[in-house]
Amino acid sequence: MKKQTLILLFIAVICLSASCYSKDLKTSTLIEWSKLNAKSVLFYKQGDPELAMAVAQNALQIVVDEVGYNHPVVAKSMNNIGLLYKSMGRYEDAEKNYTFALTIAKLAEEQDIESMAASMNNLAVLYSLQGKYKEAESYYKQSLSLKIKLFGTNHISVALCVLNIADFYYKQGQYEQAEPLYQHVIEVRERKLGPTHPLVTEALKKLADLYNTQNQDAKAEPLYKRSLEILEKSPSQNNKDLLSVLDNLSSIYKKTNRAEDAARLENQAASIRSNQK
Repeated sequence: MKKQTLILLFIAVICLSASCYSKDLKTSTLIEWSKLNAKSVLFYKQGDPELAMAVAQNALQIVVDEVGYNHPVVAKSMNNIGLLYKSMGRYEDAEKNYTFALTIAKLAEEQDIESMAASMNNLAVLYSLQGKYKEAESYYKQSLSLKIKLFGTNHISVALCVLNIADFYYKQGQYEQAEPLYQHVIEVRERKLGPTHPLVTEALKKLADLYNTQNQDAKAEPLYKRSLEILEKSPSQNNKDLLSVLDNLSSIYKKTNRAEDAARLENQAASIRSNQK
């Protein structure tokens, strides 16, 4: 799941309106930059981060050679490279690239707010991994503020920022802060994507996990049931999430003396695990 999230973030950074800055770059350079970034993503997905890094650095260099470092497309490349360093556990190098990208975006003639938000979110994730929670929270909030400035409160991109902050609070045990944020994400995603979209399921499961952690079975159970119903009907079924829901829901059934229902879910989970071997 973490790798899938990184890929999605990586692609999102690559696709951030690069055409808006093509006035300073030759069209041929911008096209080549885009192609190289697409190759870098492909190599990463194929499990070769070193090759992905080499290609991403090549993409950066062709832009730097033409316009220098002070250009928004450079900021995007630095974010891409930072994500790869993070995936390789090279946190110091990742931080340097994110910080450089943020500085470039801030100093642009017309501030690149979207790249600023991406860099801040990337820094927040990195600091959270390193246990620098105060810094992480600050950057999460700054990133969210910029996203709201761009898109308003009820936008899919904003909902992702809200989800990141909710996850952060949940991991810190700050459940009261996390709960309304998860609820907001569910509402936005249901409205924008439909009630059975996989991203809705993701948010439902996270809120259910929060309640389950606090032994609030009456609140967790309907959310797990709804998640299970969606996951079972999904053509691109996520077995990891499905197994998690089955395990947690069967645990609730056991605690509430519904042994038959618990056994049914345990058998379903056992069958899935057997097929994965």
